[in-house]
Amino acid sequence: MGDRDIHREAVALLKRLAKDDAARIISEFLGNTECERTSELLGRAAESLEASFPTSDAVRTTPGKAAFSAYVDGASSGNPGPSGIGGVLYDENGDELERFSEHIGAATNNVAEYRALIHALGRLRNLGAEHVRVFTDSQLLQRQTTGDWKIKDEKLRELNRTLRDIIDRFSSFEITHIGREKNRLADRLAKRAAER
Repeated sequence: MGDRDIHREAVALLKRLAKDDAARIISEFLGNTECERTSELLGRAAESLEASFPTSDAVRTTPGKAAFSAYVDGASSGNPGPSGIGGVLYDENGDELERFSEHIGAATNNVAEYRALIHALGRLRNLGAEHVRVFTDSQLLQRQTTGDWKIKDEKLRELNRTLRDIIDRFSSFEITHIGREKNRLADRLAKRAAER
């Protein structure tokens, strides 16, 4: 379990303890009858801990640093159904490095989106990238990667953990949501792979 996961669990635990029943039990254990005060202190501790380690830590940028970039997309026919991932990778000068278009078997569209990003980051890491900018037309992928949206699906939580481990290997990382019309090539590569 990584530092981020431990941090999130600690915040969640403090928030649960701040609720009335738990706060009352803690107050009794400590010999303090002021349940409301205990609840308030636990709540403030949770807020302070949460603020010390932002949930959007997946987005770290380094101003002035040239970055490799990737346009990624995932596609599923049936959702779940035959799926593919696609993307285009560029170097720091904006020159195309490579394209990928791979069939990944049966999956949902969201799983395919995650798999496309994980694949692209793995390739960029192997190519020596330190600073990375990613563009995706999936708002869900972008918002869950930055920590702005909660992840309810267990499979996506697992993929998000894998993704965060890879992101940690870069000096800086940025992910941007773009319109589908700006992601046509990655979209076409993913759809082509899904049809294989």
